[in-house]
Amino acid sequence: MHGPTESSPPAQSPFGMLPVSVMERADMTTTEKFMLLVLSSYADRCGVCWPSYAALSERAGISKRHAMRSVARLAELGELVIDHRFDDEQGFSSNLFTVSWIVRATSTPSDVDVTSPSDDMVTTPSDDIVTLNIPIRTDHKKTPPTPPRGDVQQVFDAWRQATGRNGSTKLDQKRKSVIERAIRDYGLDDTIAAVEGVAYSDYHMGKGPNSNGTKYNELTLILRDADRIEKFRDLRKSGGELSRVATLIEMARRNGMGMVEAMLESEPEILEEVRRGL
Repeated sequence: MHGPTESSPPAQSPFGMLPVSVMERADMTTTEKFMLLVLSSYADRCGVCWPSYAALSERAGISKRHAMRSVARLAELGELVIDHRFDDEQGFSSNLFTVSWIVRATSTPSDVDVTSPSDDMVTTPSDDIVTLNIPIRTDHKKTPPTPPRGDVQQVFDAWRQATGRNGSTKLDQKRKSVIERAIRDYGLDDTIAAVEGVAYSDYHMGKGPNSNGTKYNELTLILRDADRIEKFRDLRKSGGELSRVATLIEMARRNGMGMVEAMLESEPEILEEVRRGL
């Protein structure tokens, strides 16, 4: 069996190659074909390589989980052989991949040098296999800088204060990760506005007529995605008008519209929102 040493890194060619017969397979997705191209860029002349899933996802520009699914699918289709390697001390060690089309190519009378293509044009190593050399970008995905620790703590403290949590609430890794991502995407001020904005939502704070007392103000929920971040940020910046309307609707239901109409005599827009909410 081909067996690189644990200390030797996987080969990384500046080019990837795929046979046209593979490129034209209707039962393979574009992502699966590109993953095979990425594996080919790592493979040696025998089709063997051992990059990590993290390296594959980085080079392909997809998530690690997506990379694992694509690799598994390639094995199902017969385009890849996976050898799970183990050692005596730690158990599972790494995966050894063999790219099937390279094995097929090198078994023909005319060898194919997949690690040193002569140029980036179409080449024909044999009558059966036509390959296209495609340069692989290695710099397309750069890790954004990690926000300063002080910024992360500011957001965490603002959330604790807005939701009434005490000092025993911890800044664990999960909360830290969502804060860092939000700061990278929206900046510190908007992220703080989002975690403070949840306090203006009666529903999320477990208040109001439509609430059963359950609170939905966990930090990871507020900062889960763009929709929630923008919703709570805008709620905070609007001064909590949505929360005010909900409170007035509840007041009108309990005491009638007379008092509410008197309160909102100079605010016809808010009064109309209350009427629509009844």
